[in-house]
Amino acid sequence: MKTRITGRALFWASLVGMTITTMLLSETHVGNAQAGQPDLTVESTNVWVSPQRPIGGDIVALKAAIRNLGETDAVGVTVDFTDNADGATQMPVSIGSTTVDVPAGGTSIAHVMWDTSGELADNIITVSIDTGNLIAESDEGNNQTNATMFVSTASGDINCIGGVNSVDALAILRWKAGLDYNQLTPCPVPGQ
Repeated sequence: MKTRITGRALFWASLVGMTITTMLLSETHVGNAQAGQPDLTVESTNVWVSPQRPIGGDIVALKAAIRNLGETDAVGVTVDFTDNADGATQMPVSIGSTTVDVPAGGTSIAHVMWDTSGELADNIITVSIDTGNLIAESDEGNNQTNATMFVSTASGDINCIGGVNSVDALAILRWKAGLDYNQLTPCPVPGQ
């Protein structure tokens, strides 16, 4: 945030005396803020899915509130959403990208559609703003965050394939009989 003195404030201050006028002419800088630049930021607490409790296989809206703490509008801001582990190779997988316009001092909601098939349990989602550095900002260090999104299985989906089938029914029967059954992690234990 930057403190600016308007012409009117300067005029009234000059009536009081030269010392105060000199103090008012100096600029106060807070943080890295610079005049005329946007400052885009995203925080993990401002990343969510809609609907709130997705079940594996649902296609949900993955959203992030992008704030502009700067003094200039940011137009055509690219926002990338990435799942940090695909399950098999543990490599980051792109969920999608979108662009938003964020007014100075304002907030815009960026969202992409996320297919949660095979994305059971906790998923670490990374939201990155302007990864190509196309927008000059007063602070480039607050353009990324990680948020954990939980995707559950359908009730009775013991093998976690996205639906209840005869394999699930057999696993539940074996569990009730006290017999061994195949249980994949992080799939739910029968009875949960």
